[in-house]
Amino acid sequence: MLADEKLGWMKMKIRVSSLLGLAAAVLLPSLAMAADTPAIDKADNAFMMICTALVLFRRCPALCCSTAA
Repeated sequence: MLADEKLGWMKMKIRVSSLLGLAAAVLLPSLAMAADTPAIDKADNAFMMICTALVLFRRCPALCCSTAA
């Protein structure tokens, strides 16, 4: 009888811990998404476009120099 009672308690503990884990997995992502998104600044956008253009402009001479040798 004692072994059966122990087994019952162990099964109940497993069920409770599984339910708590499932509840945490469901609720925690919603808490992470609750934060406000920062506004995109026009200066940040311009900076990234200028940096991208500079990288692309530097690429052409580098390809010419490396293939000419």
